[in-house]
Amino acid sequence: VLLVIVRRAYIAQFRDTLQAGEIQRDVALPALDADSIARLTESLASPDEVEALAALELVARYRGVPALVFYHPSHAVVRRALALLDGELRLDVARVLEHLLGHGEPKIRAAALAASVRTGGPRQRLVAALDDPDPEPRAMAVVGLAHAGDDVTERIAALAEGPPATRLALAEAIGFLPDRRFRHTLAGLLASGDAAVMQQVLHVWAHDPGLAD
Repeated sequence: VLLVIVRRAYIAQFRDTLQAGEIQRDVALPALDADSIARLTESLASPDEVEALAALELVARYRGVPALVFYHPSHAVVRRALALLDGELRLDVARVLEHLLGHGEPKIRAAALAASVRTGGPRQRLVAALDDPDPEPRAMAVVGLAHAGDDVTERIAALAEGPPATRLALAEAIGFLPDRRFRHTLAGLLASGDAAVMQQVLHVWAHDPGLAD
């Protein structure tokens, strides 16, 4: 009964707040036994994207991100699972992450690169992605190399001066790996006048107000 109540509450919260991309993750959760968590994990396979996302948030808080969620048909679920990865990875998750770096969807490749950076993946992954045919992985590679200490000033400038799709990819990449070194870049992107790019910059600032200084 407790599991049903918790799951329903999270799903309801997701349905109410999904458009804003926010959920209260500081809410205390009750302890669940192993059987309850196993049943909750089964919800990760739900074809209902919101239910799967809600289950992912719960499962991740109780026992980390399970490898099976990366095979979910919803790209939004896979990207969210990647965004939750941090620190040392279990072997099964590390193997899936390696596979997702070659995924057919550019946004998933970009999210996988960001996860690789946060989890201490090899720098060569970023270098290889500089030649990716799509702007999202390329932008993530540049931002990731900046985090690694590389001087990518010229590459950042080229992305910021590129077409709208490239500028949007850069803003999204900074959102995945926020850092104060990108304050001026974000300000310049906001001044570009492109609605989608401006919206993404505001989204980054909302999550990390320090970048708006």
